This record gives sequence, structure tokens and C-alpha cells, in this order.
Amino acid sequence: MTIGKDLKPAINKGGVESISIFNVEDIELVQYDKVNDTFLNLKFKPNSNIINIKSDRETDVYKEVIENMDGMLWVEHTLEFTLNGIISDVAWAIGELEKVSHSGVAAIVKTKQGLSILVGYSKKLKSESALKFKKSELNSARIMSESPSKTWILSNVDGEIAKVLVNTI
Repeated sequence: MTIGKDLKPAINKGGVESISIFNVEDIELVQYDKVNDTFLNLKFKPNSNIINIKSDRETDVYKEVIENMDGMLWVEHTLEFTLNGIISDVAWAIGELEKVSHSGVAAIVKTKQGLSILVGYSKKLKSESALKFKKSELNSARIMSESPSKTWILSNVDGEIAKVLVNTI
């Protein structure tokens, strides 16, 4: 078996650049491009609250695990990210996330490769595939030179892989 030029793996090209989290019910419009299997033209309702997080840790990650369960496709989506400086300027973002995470959120995960992936929304289940709060962990830090932090894990299970998002309006 030979691997064609188009199938070369992207070595040392990983990482999350930024994450934008929002209440999944704030999506007003998103179009599906069947030809390219992508989402197009994501539009938010007026006065939507979007939490933009620049990833400053190499531990932030989006994972997708696909399993075949008795002929049915199960896809687990997991978004894990850490916010530094619990008592600093990101404290408000944590409070806002705690409020909206109970109803479910979606996220735009921008990778360091330049791809934007819409997570927590699917073409079949729409907002019913929202990410839900799974776990958070507060870390006070061990020494004065370290920053306190809070790590969040949001996840869901549905039957579709996440789609690339081409345009946000």
C-alpha cells in the first residue's frame, strides 16, 4: 500500500489558536454545503454573548472519538481548555461560561493550521447536539511565579463528526 501525496500527515502542525463559545440557541442561521461537507455563513442572533478565548496553553485541545456501536456511528466531541489568572481579567468569562453551559453551548475552534471547526452543532440534530459541561478543575498554582487557572471540559455525543466552518457573518 502506498500513500499518495495528498495523504501525507501534517507533522508538527497541531494546536488550538482560539476558541469562541456561545449559547447554541444564539445561532440564527447556518448553512450546510453538501458538496464540500462544511458549514457556511454562521450568523448569530442580535445581542448574542460570545466568549472569545485566545489559547495560550499547549494543553487546549478538541478531540473527536468515533465508534461503531452495533452498526450505529457514535461520535464523542470533547473540548478542553484552560483559562489563566482566576482572579484576573478572565474571571468574568468563567462566570459567563458557567451561566450558559447549563443550556448547552457551541464553539468555533480555530486551529493553528487555520481551520475553523464548529463544535456542538450538527446538520441533523442542530442545537440538540450542544456541548454540555462535563468537568472543571481549579488549580491555585504551586508557587508565586505560576498563574492560578481553571480547566474546563465540555462534551457531547452525537452521530456526526464536526464540520469545518467557512464563514461567520
